[in-house]
Amino acid sequence: MKLPESETRRSSWTTRKIIKSVAIGALGLVLLIGTLAAISLYEYRTNKIAHTIGSLLADTNGQRMAVGSLWSKLQSRDEVQKSLEVPIAISESDDGLPIAVATGSYGMRRIPKDGPPGYVGVWRIPLNDQNQRQLSDIVESLRVYRWGLNLLDGIELPDVRYRTRAKREVESLYRQIGKIEISEFGVADSVMSPEALDNQVAEEIMKEMVERLKSEEMESIRKEFEKGSVGQIYIYQGLGHYRGELVFQDNGDPKITFNLDPAYLQTILDIPMEANQ
Repeated sequence: MKLPESETRRSSWTTRKIIKSVAIGALGLVLLIGTLAAISLYEYRTNKIAHTIGSLLADTNGQRMAVGSLWSKLQSRDEVQKSLEVPIAISESDDGLPIAVATGSYGMRRIPKDGPPGYVGVWRIPLNDQNQRQLSDIVESLRVYRWGLNLLDGIELPDVRYRTRAKREVESLYRQIGKIEISEFGVADSVMSPEALDNQVAEEIMKEMVERLKSEEMESIRKEFEKGSVGQIYIYQGLGHYRGELVFQDNGDPKITFNLDPAYLQTILDIPMEANQ
């Protein structure tokens, strides 16, 4: 059956339209592939596009929001890195952390959280598996550890811990130079008798010995803290001052008591001075 002439023309027009569309699509695809190839070749030889994008990102970096889990991880890692870059005059582990932090987790509690505290506690828990440690724990442990080092610089050990030992050393010294044993120290009166002079000299020697003994023990305490041998530090408010206890992780070692100036504690806790008024 022969189709009408109008139908034949319509079918021929449709066919030409389809062929034209396919041709245009093929030409567009060829142009796109050619353009991409040209751009790739240009970038391969010049790296111009990469430099342009990099400059744009650098110029707009300050305007972009620092959000998202990936950014949080990078920020935490950067915080740890900055902390580790601060010089530490103590022994370090293979990963650059202080030995006490690499082998233990530190925590800290303060009551109340704002203003001058009535209680501050610092503790260290030895780690059984260092490989299962969270990055946030490293950051917090390093912060508390450094705070503990600052605390040790301000504690005052009571003289009574050393006077008996210093007295024995002074008496031994006097015996060696032919003096009599000293039973009591201090200036007797305004008249400087030979006995009073001996007592005054002995008292000055005792003061020097007490300071030396305190300095030696403080150095020993600091080394034990750096090694991770100190398990707990407690600070509680007294009448006009703070008292504290330092407990070693080895329960066989006796605890050490100390005093702490409120102004110093306020300083290392970053409490404004007016908060105590």
